[in-house]
Amino acid sequence: MLAALAVIVLSGCDNRPDAPFGFKWGQSVEEIKKLNLKDIDCSEGKDKYKGQAFCTAKTSPDDKSEYNEYFLEFTENKGLFNIVRMRLYDKSALVNVKKIFEKLNNQIKNEYGKPIKINDRTDENVYFSCLADDSCEELKTVYKKGDIEVLIYLNNHSITVGYTK
Repeated sequence: MLAALAVIVLSGCDNRPDAPFGFKWGQSVEEIKKLNLKDIDCSEGKDKYKGQAFCTAKTSPDDKSEYNEYFLEFTENKGLFNIVRMRLYDKSALVNVKKIFEKLNNQIKNEYGKPIKINDRTDENVYFSCLADDSCEELKTVYKKGDIEVLIYLNNHSITVGYTK
């Protein structure tokens, strides 16, 4: 009886975040295909990627994202272990890009805590203005909680967030 109670209590102690966007860690390619995501395209890896599969889609199960491309990576043993969403943007809307980037960082910070790595950006205003002329390096922020790592990066054409378990 005490062992059963301990299992129930300890199962609530797992502070590892769930997979984002309505996906589930460990899902198979077949399970993803059954979700009928918009423009889903899955392929088994060949040669170099033996034992891996990749899918792309325009939506996720939650479909609440402002992003327009999802990249999913699977292995035979782990199933779904890597989820990336990317949004291309128009350089004429850099004010919106900055807001989206900050909102995304704040959302992830609320769930994952402080970032473990931020690339040096001494003046964000200078950084965002250089996006317009393609002279910037990527802006990166890395978060980690349990065995899940989240990388957010912004470059001169997209905002991308990747989750890896």
